[in-house]
Amino acid sequence: MNAALALFALLFGLAQAEPDLPKRAPIAHLAGFESVSSVRFASEPERVHRLVATHVFPARVRWLMTLPNEASKARTVFYRAGDRWFAHDDGATNSRELADAEREQLDHFFALRQALVLWPHGANWQGSGDERRATVDESATLHAKLGAGALPTSIRWLDATGTELEALQEIVWRADGNRALPASFALARTGEVTWRETVESVEFEVAYLDDYFTPLDRRSREATTEREIVCERVEVPTRYVRSLEIDLATADWNELCRRALAARDAFAKLPATLGLKLADGVELELDQVGKPVAAFARLSDDQTGAPTEWRRRPGASALSLRFAPDRTSTAAALAILLGRVPAGARAGTAYVRLAGGSTGAGTQLVLPLVPPR
Repeated sequence: MNAALALFALLFGLAQAEPDLPKRAPIAHLAGFESVSSVRFASEPERVHRLVATHVFPARVRWLMTLPNEASKARTVFYRAGDRWFAHDDGATNSRELADAEREQLDHFFALRQALVLWPHGANWQGSGDERRATVDESATLHAKLGAGALPTSIRWLDATGTELEALQEIVWRADGNRALPASFALARTGEVTWRETVESVEFEVAYLDDYFTPLDRRSREATTEREIVCERVEVPTRYVRSLEIDLATADWNELCRRALAARDAFAKLPATLGLKLADGVELELDQVGKPVAAFARLSDDQTGAPTEWRRRPGASALSLRFAPDRTSTAAALAILLGRVPAGARAGTAYVRLAGGSTGAGTQLVLPLVPPR
């Protein structure tokens, strides 16, 4: 576990029952948000971490911190699920539940980000002039100092004695249509800067089920085996796709794969000229009976934005299985997944993910799950 990720764990520093969650409730007509940022810790500013912060209202939060430019693939994940907070530290087999000071600290960090991204709707702000104040509970308040455009330059968490515990400082904003979004800020604890963050993207379309906000080892396990096919729950990251022009009219799976992958390879030069990186393989979108109806190239998962001709598909919880198309049709495989859609969720648009050599048992079928309205 590298030093910065260890510090991240110490900043917030673990009963196996799955947490109870309150009913979802939008804030300002928004179900939640997902921000992607570059983070530089004060202790090692030369290393760039990637933070994906997902919030669904109320009481559902997941923060994933990684080192995308390093071979270690280190990752630390923090969760809030209702009234329970968890950490899954880099390299650990199981998660741990947070309590007391660790839990309180994490709660403060989550609340500050929500207040920032949703400004002025993320808290019940009161006041006039360049000062705003919002009561969190009897033991804490948020204080915002406003600058140009009535946007905060800082948001501080104060305890009941008025002592600052955590704060977002040096906040810089950018315009995004009719909305103002944070572009960068410094996160501080007890007056000392812990990290500096550049916000690369903020999206308000989120499609995760509730168990996305609970560590994997604490979820109700729903994997099953049918006809030697293993069905499992997965989390699909936000991705950007673009349609490929190919002829899908063939019943020969190997030929279909060949056409799709050849079209992707022919297309690959165009994104490279724009500084974009394609992911390996192709996505084949299926209709309701499992017939391929469209093919898409996909940008690599660490891409946080794309030109307008690329379609954004939000991250989602999903069902997935690997199957051998020469023994099981896509229609039969899709029927298995449709039969496993959990209560309270709806099936999205299924697709097959192809990579080079995906003509055998490694073919992956993905069925995104849509949360309740």
